[in-house]
Amino acid sequence: MSENTIKNTGKVNADKSGFISFILKHKNIIYFLCILTMILIFVFSLLLKYREKLDLDAKEALIEEELQKQMNTQKALKDEMNNGDDPKYIEKMARERLNMVKPNEIVFNDTGADNNSNNNTNNTTNSEQAVNNDTIEQNN
Repeated sequence: MSENTIKNTGKVNADKSGFISFILKHKNIIYFLCILTMILIFVFSLLLKYREKLDLDAKEALIEEELQKQMNTQKALKDEMNNGDDPKYIEKMARERLNMVKPNEIVFNDTGADNNSNNNTNNTTNSEQAVNNDTIEQNN
């Protein structure tokens, strides 16, 4: 057994010296590979951070858009609250939301508007409002 141990130990020593001599012979190549590996890891981490930044920028844009919508809604609600006592505003809301009309007022409805696009429907609504406004002015 002692002979086997000596042989195995000699083999291990020979392998170690071969590995060390390989490293010493190819030292520049090993340094190059180590530096190249570090550069690749650095570039990969930069790409991951750049992707994360793009995602965060997209989320920020969505949040800014939502904030703008909320601010517009808040402004509209404040305007509505401030105009709540104005008789002209009350009349306008009664006409638009409740479809109310004054006595002896004639309202024209375009039955062909159902077949047309929304743009024509909006134009009909505007023309109805113009007719309603003319009738209001005549009644006053």
